Amino acid sequence: MDLVSRIVARMLAPLKLQLRLVVTRALIHLVNDGSGIQLLQVSALAGEVLDDVERFQQYGFSSVPHAGAEAILLSVGADRSHPVVIAVEDRRYRMRALADGEVALHDDLGQCVHLKRNGVELHGQNVLIRTEGILRMEGAGIELAASTYLQSEVHGYGERKTWLGGTAYHTDLFSQTPSADTSAPLPLGDEALDSDHPEVS
Repeated sequence: MDLVSRIVARMLAPLKLQLRLVVTRALIHLVNDGSGIQLLQVSALAGEVLDDVERFQQYGFSSVPHAGAEAILLSVGADRSHPVVIAVEDRRYRMRALADGEVALHDDLGQCVHLKRNGVELHGQNVLIRTEGILRMEGAGIELAASTYLQSEVHGYGERKTWLGGTAYHTDLFSQTPSADTSAPLPLGDEALDSDHPEVS
């Protein structure tokens, strides 16, 4: 390397180092999700711990990553004192073996909304759909399959069919309104049919 090349390389060395620090990988340690924008504590370079690093998420999508998740750290304006996280991945919980073109929204418990090639699959420990309007289902066929019980209610009147084992079933009828008709269901209190869903009180 001639003298001019060495001088140019020496002059560019600080710039090359600064450019390498613009985008780095980081490891998440703590998450503060209570502020206007999510703040993270991360470790990036050897021994470098950064506090209150802003994490930018896509509008309409929010998540709280576990400690140990990996992140891509960007230094705004090549200023190491102003880092932001622009992406987070956690290989411990990532859904695998999706088909080309498929999309999934998931968490660490295996709950997911999976847009598959042959339809949409929703999987969760418990699922609650709540609306103040009208919930309508349409399709060539509508199937309801329950392994233990099936219940329905309309404004305090409903029924619950419970599987007792084998071919034995039991049906409970519920009503909030007393009736002179002895064949009608008896009132069982002032409350509507109880729900076993943890989100429904």
